Amino acid sequence: MSENNSKWLNIGIGAFIILAIVLLLILILPFGNLAMEQNEIAVISIGGTVTYDSSNSTKAFTSASQIENALDDAISNPNVKAIVLDINSKGGSEVACSEIAEDIKNSPKPVIAYIGDKGLDESYLIATSADYIIASSSSSIGGIGLSFMDSGKYSKEKLTGVYNENYLKLKKSNNTDPDNLANGQKMIDQDYTQFIKKIVENRDM
Repeated sequence: MSENNSKWLNIGIGAFIILAIVLLLILILPFGNLAMEQNEIAVISIGGTVTYDSSNSTKAFTSASQIENALDDAISNPNVKAIVLDINSKGGSEVACSEIAEDIKNSPKPVIAYIGDKGLDESYLIATSADYIIASSSSSIGGIGLSFMDSGKYSKEKLTGVYNENYLKLKKSNNTDPDNLANGQKMIDQDYTQFIKKIVENRDM
């Protein structure tokens, strides 16, 4: 595909996504009885790595408190009739994302999750808690995985079951305590089961 054709394809995909969001909002919002200025849409950006620590709120990080405060403001504002989550994140803290997901599920106002470039791992959990999910066919979605860190030494990607380099090095190390390794694996398996359960419940699967 030529560069020019690729450019127009991306423009077409972007236009389709915008149109889909607009049509969805038209179906959700009660335009018939309210003036347009009373039908505001709150857009909450979730980018970079989602953290629990509010001191990490930068372009590369988004804190749970930052998202939760924005969500509370949107819910308490009577003029806001719908909330759009603009997600472009590779994931982050499972605890932080789980709390955000619960707040979204409890929102009395409709929530639309728009996944831009990526909505991976824990950020995908956030998306599944929304009423609607919109994404491009070229968006990176899902990639469900968990990592367990032992002094920063190892992790395991649970979606594919493939061990990364650090985990393999730890397994081959003569200094590795087999009990610690087994306990770490048990924790990964338990957390992964709970992670999948949350996604299944969010999407009524």
